[in-house]
Amino acid sequence: MDNAILMYTSKGDYAIIKVNNTYVINVLFPNFYPNSHFDVSKSFLLDISRLVENKEFTKTKELAESIRKDYEKYKAYEIRPVITTKKT
Repeated sequence: MDNAILMYTSKGDYAIIKVNNTYVINVLFPNFYPNSHFDVSKSFLLDISRLVENKEFTKTKELAESIRKDYEKYKAYEIRPVITTKKT
């Protein structure tokens, strides 16, 4: 299993995880399923390395909001859930 390191989190919104040399954004979807109160976290493999390395977390927040608003647009980039093993 690859080590996944939590790089940044915005509680109740999204988290950025580093797996090897790749960054993954986990986005929380409140009430994802119709008529349900369950929140779902989904992982997306996008090229966000520049944003993370430059600490442009306002832009990653905007990206998380965009993913939530237009899930179908980002669905092709969804990967299996990433579980962190340690925090930076």
